[in-house]
Amino acid sequence: MGLESISKINSIFVDIVLPIDFYLPYLHCMKPFALFLILFLSTTSISAQKNDFNWLFGYGGGSTSDSFGICILKFHNGNPEFSYFTDFKISLRGTNSIVSNDLGELRYYTNGDILHDNNHSKVPGGQNLSRVDSDNGIPLPQCALVITKPGHSEEYYLYYPYDTTYRIDSFGGGVSFLGLRFVEIYKDKFNNSKILFRDSMILRDTITEGGFTACKHANGRDWWMLIPEKAPSRGVHKLLITPEGPIYHSIQYMPHYIRHGVAESRFSPDGKYFAFKGEVGKETGSFLYVFTFDRCNGHLESILAENPYTTRLLNSICFSPNSRYLYWSHTDKLYQMDLQDPNFYQNRIMLDSIYPLYKFIAWSYLSNGPDGRMYSSTGGSNPLLHVIQKPNNKGLACVPQRSQIKLQTYNITLPHFPNYRLGPIDGSVCDSLGIDNVPWAWWRYDQDTVRYRCFEFVDLSGYLTEESEPEWYWDLGDGTQSRDTSPIHCFEKDGIYKVCLIVKNKYGADTLCRTLNVGTSATNDEGEIEITTDIFPNPALDHFVLNVHDYLPERMYLHLINPQGQTVHRERIYQDSNVIDTEQLPAGLYSVVIYERGAVVKTEKIVVRD
Repeated sequence: MGLESISKINSIFVDIVLPIDFYLPYLHCMKPFALFLILFLSTTSISAQKNDFNWLFGYGGGSTSDSFGICILKFHNGNPEFSYFTDFKISLRGTNSIVSNDLGELRYYTNGDILHDNNHSKVPGGQNLSRVDSDNGIPLPQCALVITKPGHSEEYYLYYPYDTTYRIDSFGGGVSFLGLRFVEIYKDKFNNSKILFRDSMILRDTITEGGFTACKHANGRDWWMLIPEKAPSRGVHKLLITPEGPIYHSIQYMPHYIRHGVAESRFSPDGKYFAFKGEVGKETGSFLYVFTFDRCNGHLESILAENPYTTRLLNSICFSPNSRYLYWSHTDKLYQMDLQDPNFYQNRIMLDSIYPLYKFIAWSYLSNGPDGRMYSSTGGSNPLLHVIQKPNNKGLACVPQRSQIKLQTYNITLPHFPNYRLGPIDGSVCDSLGIDNVPWAWWRYDQDTVRYRCFEFVDLSGYLTEESEPEWYWDLGDGTQSRDTSPIHCFEKDGIYKVCLIVKNKYGADTLCRTLNVGTSATNDEGEIEITTDIFPNPALDHFVLNVHDYLPERMYLHLINPQGQTVHRERIYQDSNVIDTEQLPAGLYSVVIYERGAVVKTEKIVVRD
């Protein structure tokens, strides 16, 4: 699947025909020369917002087993594709913060103690940051945060804790940090990473163990960070991150104590809610707090303070992409809470229950993907991910799926990202920088597994606030058009279709087109189908990954054939990443034969080892 074009409709010059009413808001206010430039000269690419398009997670690389190392998920084509580094020794099993630039190019990642760059090299001066564990980093989630510097697309801030103290008191036991520090990161003219202001102290107080996250200020440029004091306390420190650096804003005292052990916090994608969860211990249980949040002045208003008294210590929280639902993973259970319900906690819906916990495959650390899905690690050391396919839907219509993705390497936590695609609150008193919610078009598609010419096109666009009066316009490449946000469409015949989405609001418009090869692909001189694939790892231990590129199969099958010519495994495969299980196969050399419509289209070799 190729990314054919991403062009800003500041250029209304596109090769699909739209109704004239779609353009009228742009035409009446334009001078003739400006309109000429827009219609005929503008081909400038938009400033993409792909800062969360690279995920890395895993640990234990460089051992004798391929089950340890780093897994990389990339979302650049809408749906994820993954690869591995099994010889890479950084541990991302606890704290895991990553940032890419606006174009989706990996820049930096950290486990809270060591900072690596896009070349997977240690950044000079970026080691032993938190002084917790120089080998494995901070073993708790969300104990560091690397984010873009406001107003600077290729400069970044890293926030990390200052030292550690261990405590046991009436509010539970755990780890506390003695303050918050930061560094600024940039690349010099030789593309070498540099650090400024190492160990600069922002906050000197005993603070929560984890829960570092951020939310865009209502001006659309700066960031808020909220850092609770250590328990027992009612205080929440508020920091404002600006182009000049972090500024201490204030401390707000809640009407109730905030209790925590292992902490996690999340802002809703629209920035209207803040949730905080603390795991104190098996005897005391977990604590869940939900607040409304004012992105303009940073004010919190408590709407929930609960102690579920769970004996399970693998908990996580995550808001749905549309900010309506709060998900709570509870080791053996998964819950959904509807924030439009005043009694959302009491009326929570249990979506899944895993009992007994086979191989400790739990609902654990939750994270939103830029593909509109929600992902969950499995808690223990397992090469699996759970997936919530449609987290914007209520109840079981969200489609929670256990062990949906099988990986090569083990994982415990997933990376966490703030919402980079959140703009200003237009018209508010804080909308003072002249930044508008100009749309950013992005979408993925899901192919029907039975009717291969049928697709669901899923809108993932950004900056389409309700106040901005958004509109969607799809051209599906076969003469069909749709104004739905996420249409379902079946093509009548095989072919090459250019599918385009234009998103528009009162501030501007943007378009994204992709080419779909439906049941057809390039052919060689003999008229045979040619497809592009990747197979890794090779040799394989218990499975391998087959990536199918730029082709949407009709009915494609993979056959594994042993040296005796016997087919020992047969499996249907699709575009993007397919995981093929080899755990039950004897060691040896196998032929990988790929069939489409009964004809061989690709043959490879793979070694399965003990």
